[in-house]
Amino acid sequence: MTIWRLHIRPKVDNEGAFEYCLKNKIIGTGWAAPSIQEETTDKEVYRSKAPKKFQSDKSWHSSLWSFIDDVSPGDFIWTMSPKGEYYIAVIRRKGGEWRYLPKGEAFDVVNVRKVILHKVGLADSVPGVIRNAFAGPGQTFRKIPSDLAKIFTEKWIQKKRTKKTGGGPSYSKHDIYGLLGPRELEDLVFIYLQSKGWLIVPSTRTSSQIYYEAVLLNKNTGEPAMLQVKSGKNQLDAQSYHREERVFLFAASNIYGTGRPPLNVTIISRNDIERFIRDKRYLLPQSIGLWFELAGFE
Repeated sequence: MTIWRLHIRPKVDNEGAFEYCLKNKIIGTGWAAPSIQEETTDKEVYRSKAPKKFQSDKSWHSSLWSFIDDVSPGDFIWTMSPKGEYYIAVIRRKGGEWRYLPKGEAFDVVNVRKVILHKVGLADSVPGVIRNAFAGPGQTFRKIPSDLAKIFTEKWIQKKRTKKTGGGPSYSKHDIYGLLGPRELEDLVFIYLQSKGWLIVPSTRTSSQIYYEAVLLNKNTGEPAMLQVKSGKNQLDAQSYHREERVFLFAASNIYGTGRPPLNVTIISRNDIERFIRDKRYLLPQSIGLWFELAGFE
């Protein structure tokens, strides 16, 4: 089973094209061959009748023919509506083979597959590894080569299916800090601190700063502070944060160097975060909440 990402970005009405896909329970893309007047599943018919100009289009060779040749029944394809809503399309095991549908030419959606479409939600409903797959122009269609994307997608679908059958998903135990991507871990720590009265100054959260993630302000006193978060096995040296301002540190590795932290440094422990998760689950973005379910948090 493979995880894919498809941009439905026709040359015509984006919203109309997406509604066309929803209505017909399909997912697909363009590169129309106007001389084909009837539905076909014959790849060589399409190849021979496709406009010659496509031969010099790299995306036609890579994106489209990957969609035609490489997708298998049961694969999952992530896509996004013009309104920023994320969907998972499950390729049907019966009837999910590639087909050319001339009737979709008006929407620039002619190379299609029949799917079961599931609406996941807005950006807070999906992990960063999925959102990042849609960032920038990129290819129309490509794989999402990520174990985290595969775990999340499989478990989301599993949870959806068990709601219908009345059963409960059986989750294996995972290290939650291994499941969360760097941005999601930052979001989690930001939300934790905001629940404690520390407000994030949004414009200070940029990737150009190595020393800290963002500047904070205490909502009652206006006291400034800095925050640094490290994911995975990355370590933090608390001694290097000895300065006038207060500094909050969180390392998923739980390693902060040798010696006692300076007086201005507050270490956020894993216990602090896990207690917050159990007590304030309702404050978590949906994607982070699902990760914690996968990790076995009650």
